[in-house]
Amino acid sequence: MSGRVDVNAYVGGWPFRSLPWRDLPALSARLRRAGIEEVWLSSFGGMLQSDPHEVNAELARLCAQASALRTYPFATLNPVLPDWNEDLRQIAEVYRMPGIRLHPGYRGYDLERDGCQELCAEAARRGLLVQIAVHLEDERTQHPRFQVPAVDCRPLPKILARFPKLTVILLGYRFTHADLDLELARSGRVFFDISNAEGTGVVRRLVQRLGAQCLLLGTLAPLFYPEAAIGKIDEAQLSETDRKVIERDNAHRLLMAAGKPL
Repeated sequence: MSGRVDVNAYVGGWPFRSLPWRDLPALSARLRRAGIEEVWLSSFGGMLQSDPHEVNAELARLCAQASALRTYPFATLNPVLPDWNEDLRQIAEVYRMPGIRLHPGYRGYDLERDGCQELCAEAARRGLLVQIAVHLEDERTQHPRFQVPAVDCRPLPKILARFPKLTVILLGYRFTHADLDLELARSGRVFFDISNAEGTGVVRRLVQRLGAQCLLLGTLAPLFYPEAAIGKIDEAQLSETDRKVIERDNAHRLLMAAGKPL
């Protein structure tokens, strides 16, 4: 496919407010209007439900159906649960998903403890991509009884050193720690979507500072309008090569590394 790849979208109901395009047909049509032809999809249900097994099974069934988009399911897992290893086995062997999407902020664990490193190690052993939802909803609009901080990514360099086969995609990363940003980008095994990158000319500055090879198009639809992320790339006035790298080629390279056909 020659169109854009969105590496950060969700399906299902958001628990705190009503969202448009919550089902896959509506979401697919909306993303296609924005020139997106492939989407990496997770379910909002997996973020908060006590056991994400049924959510992941439904996501696999949903993505196997005919759609206006080529859809890649990314399961949600909770490393605090005692049976996460069996869930991961099913994701890899039964559903044959390309990766997983973790939500430490919503599950109440950090990257250093509570089984997260063990989960990352097993995912890497199985060749799965690991997405980490660093930030979703703006703090100013979060429910007053459900305040979720951004994930602390400072432990990542040590985790990467410990597990050399691990590939991490940070979703909603805000690029506020210049030294850490550069260290992660230079590892060649950490990628960032641009859904929460903020400021005039932000994508152009990121390309200049970190390089296009670590950046990905992520819309965070339906929480955000997909055109918001695409507008950041339009504004950057990148070369055609850099634009294709961010909008498609990096995502395809990651899928191929995970053994998934394009």
